[in-house]
Amino acid sequence: MTPYNSARTTADGAQPAGLPERGQTGRPAASPSPPHGQREAWPDFARACAIILVVLFHSRHATWLIGFQNDALADRIWPLVSDVNKPLRMPLFFFISGMLATSAVTKPWRDIAHKRVWNNLYLYFLWAAIYIAVIPAWPRLDWSSYTVVQQILMAIVGDSPAWYLWALTMFFLLARIAAPLPAMMVLAVTFVIATLAPTLKGTIHPPPRLMLQCLFFFFAGLRFREPAFALARRAGIVTLALATPVMLALIWAYHKNVFGTFPLAGIACVFWGIIASSLATRHVPLLRSFGHWMGSRTLQVYVLHFLVLTALLNLAATYLPGAVKGSPLAAIAAPLLLTLVTTLGCLALAYCLPRLKLGWLLKLPR
Repeated sequence: MTPYNSARTTADGAQPAGLPERGQTGRPAASPSPPHGQREAWPDFARACAIILVVLFHSRHATWLIGFQNDALADRIWPLVSDVNKPLRMPLFFFISGMLATSAVTKPWRDIAHKRVWNNLYLYFLWAAIYIAVIPAWPRLDWSSYTVVQQILMAIVGDSPAWYLWALTMFFLLARIAAPLPAMMVLAVTFVIATLAPTLKGTIHPPPRLMLQCLFFFFAGLRFREPAFALARRAGIVTLALATPVMLALIWAYHKNVFGTFPLAGIACVFWGIIASSLATRHVPLLRSFGHWMGSRTLQVYVLHFLVLTALLNLAATYLPGAVKGSPLAAIAAPLLLTLVTTLGCLALAYCLPRLKLGWLLKLPR
């Protein structure tokens, strides 16, 4: 069995703080990984799509809060869309995060501590505090039923809207601890955890449960970096067509509460996501450029989208005419429109903050 620290990788290119490193390696040209000095577009495109799906998920719930949940067709379409991409968005996000963090796992602590640990923890606690302050501005959100003290205690254990940053840090530290262990043993343990975690629904809050479900995918990304690049280079339309019904069948089984199907559905979704991202960036130059550009900004969108979405909710609740909320067409289009506006708002805010001397909101000052 192969330990994690046997992975052959080299230093990755520079990237905004808090994001997984991009996939560069010094392998020979025959290697499935990209040649030294280059990086493939599909990992950036995949995580860009994953963060957009996260924003869409929250936007879909946000439209309910401002009164759009009054159309039978919309109420059928959007729960179905959410159910279909649920095993895709976070498993793919964490798989890419693990895959692109492979080289950092075995680097000296002094070389990676600031970027991989302290920066993420700083951003997590900073934004957890901001969310605690912002949530009362929208009292119908779930957290509004907790006192500030309860919310602080929840944040300390990773139970916060910013939980991805906490999970990324904890997963990375666990990966360093587990580096000497056989990879297959670690994957087996985390697979069992991912299998059992969905049974905790209703017992523990979503963020801790989702961390347990996604830990396996982070470790899978660490272990299967090279096969992922090989799959991305070799798979074609036929492979995607064959993978699609398998993925949909497993998603259906998961949402029918068939025990043990979440990690299987997640694996199928990650497999499908790698192929789809590779095909998209190989054949559509615009998507390749979008992936490179957006992929390096996923952290900014992640940490800012809840804040921007809350502001948009308040504006919509105050100024949106009742006739618009009651329109069936508006009910169907609202989650997409809100996703677009929220994402653009996050990108605009991320552009402005450093220029307003507020860059410390997105990066730990040195």
